Amino acid sequence: MSRYFIILCITVFLGAGIAWADDNPNQSSTPTQTDPAVSAADTNKTAMLGAATETTPEESVYPVSPERRVLLNKYSKFRLEWSVFYDVFQWIVLLVIAFTGASRALLKLAERWASRKSVQFLIYLLLLIVVTTLISFPLDIYRDYVVEHDYSLSNQSFGSWLGDWAKSIPIGYIATVIMAGFFYFLVHRFPRRWWLAFSIGAIPFIVLVIVIVPVVVSPMFNDFKPLEDQQLKMQILELAGKAGIDGANVFEVDASRQSKKLNAYVTGLFGTKRIVLYDTIIKAMTTGQLLFVMGHEMGHYVMNHIWLTVGMIIVVLLFVSWLIARLLPPLIRKYQHRLKFAEIGSYASLPMVMLAMSLIMFFLQPVTNGLSRYFEHKADIYGMEMTGYDGVAAAIAFDKLSAYNLSDPNPGPLVEFWFYDHPALQKRIDFVKSYHGEK
Repeated sequence: MSRYFIILCITVFLGAGIAWADDNPNQSSTPTQTDPAVSAADTNKTAMLGAATETTPEESVYPVSPERRVLLNKYSKFRLEWSVFYDVFQWIVLLVIAFTGASRALLKLAERWASRKSVQFLIYLLLLIVVTTLISFPLDIYRDYVVEHDYSLSNQSFGSWLGDWAKSIPIGYIATVIMAGFFYFLVHRFPRRWWLAFSIGAIPFIVLVIVIVPVVVSPMFNDFKPLEDQQLKMQILELAGKAGIDGANVFEVDASRQSKKLNAYVTGLFGTKRIVLYDTIIKAMTTGQLLFVMGHEMGHYVMNHIWLTVGMIIVVLLFVSWLIARLLPPLIRKYQHRLKFAEIGSYASLPMVMLAMSLIMFFLQPVTNGLSRYFEHKADIYGMEMTGYDGVAAAIAFDKLSAYNLSDPNPGPLVEFWFYDHPALQKRIDFVKSYHGEK
């Protein structure tokens, strides 16, 4: 369950890395299936953009064949169901670890091995991560290796996958030490107002993580290098100049080492700000389609979506921390005989804190995802305006992302409302094909 610790300790602080087509199972950012409205006339127009990928061996992927459409629907349904299942699984694991006294037993073991509180804390966290990681390991293999190969989406050998999985464990441990250590320091220092101090004190951590992840963490899993296609790079930089963005860095990443999926994103702050394209998306899309993607990403930067998202994280963290401070202490006192600890200040309370945070965040998803969908829609508009309102290129870009990533363009309204932090892709296709600069 090492990914869970990364979600807890990094994603809460990160959040502002705004992706065009992230592969998160709770996102619809990987756009749509073939739209029947993308007609022969549209295809002719796309050919003017250099649509070499339309007539290559990738025909089996795009346009979407009936067989691939079946796979698309099955995979999209699986991703959603698995996302809910994995959340519930994690909640149960944390609940069992807390209420069976296992968490307190791990802390006792750490206390037996060390006399200093700080060392006990480090040992306890290590033991907790080892236990939860071993419990979730079979599920991780199934979801991230077996399923991805079953749907022919992965290029990765088991040894390579296992290496990446193993790298995530120390990253999760370090992140947990920092965040949980800061949390318990404040709980002990400010018993009544720790939630306020924690939320305010998190601000520099959020900014720091956004700065260091692109240049320290991400390169541990992939090779980032300057975009090799000099003509495309020049066109992207010209677009950036038009947008008033100076000093932009454009990278391509060897994502094909792991996956066949397409992705591009903007992340980082200050000197680490970068636009990243998967090598798979460079191969699959035409210049016109890629420029729309880049225009979208530049829209996030120009409209300060990263900073606005940082602000959203702080507000959400403040509310979640306040709610935990109100609800968790009386709950711990009520069940202290089963938990084997009596206060939130005990290190053994960490599974309960994690459980509470995860549950609250689950029910806040419609709010946070709604704001994210708004940002994505505004970035779509910006991308259209920056690239001359070429709705065909934009629609086909979405279409290809759906085809390659097996992403459902038409989720149910409740699914989109609760789980999707990007608008439903068919809505995005319909919008870009009809938008001509109306305000």
